Amino acid sequence: MTANLVQNGFDKSALTSNRRNAMKKLVAAITALSLGASAAFAGGPVVVVEEPPPEVVQQQSSSSVGFLPILIGVVLLCAVACGGGSDDPEPQPAG
Repeated sequence: MTANLVQNGFDKSALTSNRRNAMKKLVAAITALSLGASAAFAGGPVVVVEEPPPEVVQQQSSSSVGFLPILIGVVLLCAVACGGGSDDPEPQPAG
């Protein structure tokens, strides 16, 4: 077959140089595509994560818990200090 190609004016070295040129073009095209694709995805995906809103917790005042025992103590102290007398009139000395 190579003898027929040489007789028809085809040179074997010309065929190998055409193959080399074709391979060089193919390698150059693949390299350009791979570099272009890597630059397109260089940043990566942007993932946005929303944080939940902060919870507002109202604290109970510390005085509301201790108010009732203090009030009861004041009422009892007033009852002891103000009361204790009898409603009976004092007996008058005879005479």
